[in-house]
Amino acid sequence: FFHRPQYFKIIEECISQIVLHRSGTDPDFTYRKRLDVDFKVCVDKARIDEYEQKSSELAQKYDEEFLNRQEAQSQLAKCEEKIVELQAELQAFKSQ
Repeated sequence: FFHRPQYFKIIEECISQIVLHRSGTDPDFTYRKRLDVDFKVCVDKARIDEYEQKSSELAQKYDEEFLNRQEAQSQLAKCEEKIVELQAELQAFKSQ
């Protein structure tokens, strides 16, 4: 699934080199170096795209977890305030 765009890019590069041949004559495909397609660039581009997608997913998960942590800390602070209030009330009742 992820390799399909790279196949199209390779095909496009091959066709453009055939159609836009510099000498104006049909290219001779018996000589292998005529068709210069850099497959390493295509593979590297695919890896970069995959890593960028994973990076954006991880960044989104990080943001969600960060918000969840902030909400949990806020709730914890509210609970601690409530504990302090209840302890003060308990001390007031004990002193009476």
